[in-house]
Amino acid sequence: MRSPVMRLEMLLLLLGMMAVTYIPRMLPFLILNIDRLHPAVRKTFALIPVTALGALIIPGVFEAVSSFVVPGVAGIIAAGLVAWRSKGIVFPVVAAVLITYLLSLVC
Repeated sequence: MRSPVMRLEMLLLLLGMMAVTYIPRMLPFLILNIDRLHPAVRKTFALIPVTALGALIIPGVFEAVSSFVVPGVAGIIAAGLVAWRSKGIVFPVVAAVLITYLLSLVC
């Protein structure tokens, strides 16, 4: 049987985890009016998808293909070109995965 102190610790741990996950989800609703933000902050928010794209693609393509560098570099180039044209994050990731996969089959 668990002691009351253990139950209190578990409850505090649970409440702490709830707060930590709730705060990042709540912030976009609090900062909904982007017109009030400083231009530097708006530019930072605009660069988040590009940063996430680099963090997702660059390590992934080199870990997926270990024998040759060519498919990984081609995947990164394809992702860059698609990101430049589409301004999104889903299509560049899909393009990088497809190009890297197809070239790894050939090489």
